[in-house]
Amino acid sequence: MLGERIRLARLARGWSMRELARRVGVSPQAVSNYERGGDVPSSSVLLRIAQELDKPLEFFFSRGITITEITPAFRRHACFPRQSQRHLEAHLVGVLERFALVEELVGGGHFQFPNGFPCRVSNLEGAEQCAMQLRKAWQLGDDVISNLTALFEEHGICVSELPSDVTGIDGCSFWARLREPASIAIPIVAVHASIPGDRQRFTLAHELAHLLIEPEPSCGAEKVVHRFAAALLAPAPLVRDALGDRREHLSLYELHLLKHQFGISMMALILRAKELGILPETRAREMVKAFRARGWHRHEPGDPYPREKPQRLSRLVLRALEENVISEQRAEYLLGEPVSTFTRRLSEEHGGLEAGVLG
Repeated sequence: MLGERIRLARLARGWSMRELARRVGVSPQAVSNYERGGDVPSSSVLLRIAQELDKPLEFFFSRGITITEITPAFRRHACFPRQSQRHLEAHLVGVLERFALVEELVGGGHFQFPNGFPCRVSNLEGAEQCAMQLRKAWQLGDDVISNLTALFEEHGICVSELPSDVTGIDGCSFWARLREPASIAIPIVAVHASIPGDRQRFTLAHELAHLLIEPEPSCGAEKVVHRFAAALLAPAPLVRDALGDRREHLSLYELHLLKHQFGISMMALILRAKELGILPETRAREMVKAFRARGWHRHEPGDPYPREKPQRLSRLVLRALEENVISEQRAEYLLGEPVSTFTRRLSEEHGGLEAGVLG
């Protein structure tokens, strides 16, 4: 168990055995023996390993929740090599174990497929219908989804940020299986912290499609999941109410206001208006071309849409700590950092608000 935890932490950092050995001051063969269970590091060596891998000692002796399998829900791209995927998987396993353990501590529920899912899709209209079916199953109506990340977490989907050194993708999704109980599977969606909020939300919705729908091979999987994401974030009735049934022009200011209403980019709104038949295809093509010529497909003008942050794990950890369900050392492991560091950063982000119990 200890050897597997060392290996997991090393892969999460993207290091080879040789690199860890150099940093700790032992031979690569020694690291290999530790990871295979052929030898156990001394307490001083284990302490150096923990320091170099930026893990609390408790991580290496963690018991209970264990991820036995993690598989991608997306098609691996050529720009995302297997070595990067192994590094990413190791990082996400650590996130998932903490997520599952916190849910178990507070009696949270596990992910369950909504009624009618997974959904088989054979065309773009089918993707639109699946998005509406999900809105019905999750009782969203036609309203704008104000916080997509919170919605995911409410339904048992773990949301994380991609490690900063993972490049070539905006986001990805995986299925993970727990050792106990063996029947439980947890979905996780990870997105890059560097992308703006509107693009983050569309990436989240895109990856949700990879988890929930099964496109027919002949219909173009990426087009289908893209359409699902657009319909989920900008349902047709709401878009028609905002734009009307037919438009020849859309002003930049109008697009900017709608961007902040729907939480998707101006470019995505142009394409959504086109696919709903509100904006003529030729006009939409001209607008997209103009956006690209100005570089707006990467950085849109105007004030940005705010990013969403996963909050369920940290909120439940603080709850368990305040109710004496866990120790501060356990909380440090679950938060991935000292409690004092976490609460100080929280205070800075929220105008000096102090963490603690009233009364």
